Amino acid sequence: MTAGLGESAQRKEWEDGVHSVVSLNSKRRYRRFNIHSCFDIYPDEGVGRDLAGLASGGEVDRSFRPGWILSPSPQIRWSRRHGAAGRKHEMIDLYTDSSPNGFKATIALEELALPYRLHHVKIDDGAHRQPEFLALNPHGRIPVISDADTGVTLFESAAILLYLADKTGRLLPQGTKARWEAVKWLQFHAASMGPLLGQRVHFEMFAEEKLPAAIERYRRLTEEAFSTLDARLTDVSWLAGDEYSIADIATFGWTHIAAICGFSFAHHRNLLRWHERVADRPAVQRGIALPAPATGP
Repeated sequence: MTAGLGESAQRKEWEDGVHSVVSLNSKRRYRRFNIHSCFDIYPDEGVGRDLAGLASGGEVDRSFRPGWILSPSPQIRWSRRHGAAGRKHEMIDLYTDSSPNGFKATIALEELALPYRLHHVKIDDGAHRQPEFLALNPHGRIPVISDADTGVTLFESAAILLYLADKTGRLLPQGTKARWEAVKWLQFHAASMGPLLGQRVHFEMFAEEKLPAAIERYRRLTEEAFSTLDARLTDVSWLAGDEYSIADIATFGWTHIAAICGFSFAHHRNLLRWHERVADRPAVQRGIALPAPATGP
């Protein structure tokens, strides 16, 4: 199943929340479908991999009642809420693909219920090397956000998470100690865990030449990172302490991929328990399906 519509629990949520789907037909005129038509048109597939692209597409009629609104190219998501303190936010453009770093941004946006427009940057097709995308991130990496509210454009997933938390006043504890715990573990992820797992994926699964020394090195280093996280989670529910935060979102982006790749951390009981708790969150389940679920090589 691709993004969003299909399983019964998700279907009920969409039926409760979606009021319209805007689609661009062959004559470049907009047609509106109610939610029941949406299931007839895209049965079990939702707005999937082939419908979310870099090309410009449907525009949202702002007179619609607040609800989830999907547009095939790019995919547009409106929250039932309008962010912090009920204030209406302008649309955030998110450029991403199905990857651990991309899922950090989609999970955060789903958790925060901010309206955003999803552009699927298909890395396998080289879309991240096109001039339009390089104008947003000259390093050619996803994710990228561009916020019409502030005029800010950001790349690097940790910077994006910090920005979204600052924008909304959520997902980052207010207390000084807990706040810096969240930042510390976010930085541990960005500087240690994420890069190490990325190298392990490369050498163990994608490198044309299998180098036993490199494979052993990154297995050992990722195991050390898992052990560090497991020890941290011995007596706390979340990485920052008592509150779920952007540190948890960032770390889950890679534990999710580690599990898909078969890099087991089941022997780290605290880490496994934390991972399962994060995975159960509805916003996380939506986030890891956008723009499409990740699969192993």
